[in-house]
Amino acid sequence: GEIKNYCRAVHEAVKKQMNPKAIEQAEKFYREIQSKYSSPAARGNGAISCYLTNLTLQSIYIMGRVCSEEAFDANNINNYAALLTNHGVEQGAIPMLMYLRSKYDKNPIVLSNIALAWMGLGELKTAEKYADSCIRYFPGHSHQAQYVKSIVEESNGNRQGAVSQLQQSIGQVYSAEK
Repeated sequence: GEIKNYCRAVHEAVKKQMNPKAIEQAEKFYREIQSKYSSPAARGNGAISCYLTNLTLQSIYIMGRVCSEEAFDANNINNYAALLTNHGVEQGAIPMLMYLRSKYDKNPIVLSNIALAWMGLGELKTAEKYADSCIRYFPGHSHQAQYVKSIVEESNGNRQGAVSQLQQSIGQVYSAEK
């Protein structure tokens, strides 16, 4: 119940910052998704579908709504936290991610998302701690964590270390940003 209330509070805070037209559109999408799919997982997938079609605000709104109503789906909570992190609401994402970490201690996706959220807040030492954990537990499957390590190394003036970490990250998953 506590995580559900937290998700609801974040959703309401984010909603206050959103464009009313985006909210209206998101509500329309949500009603359509809800009428077709009873499962929270399916509704969460509907939110991600919005994200994949560049309806970012609508995606955040819908995922927040899904998690506010039924916060037992770990994948939805993780995706909501990732969406928030990707759009500058890291402070809202971290408690969700820490909740997930308490349930899934060594999950590489959760660990790397925590690292990304802390990096977004400028807390590079904390970000590095979670990135290191992810890399240690899941070498070869920690591209986001290595990206975080690259940023940390660069901030410490270690250009070669940054390049090395970024090369490892790109070797696992390429992105134009990297």
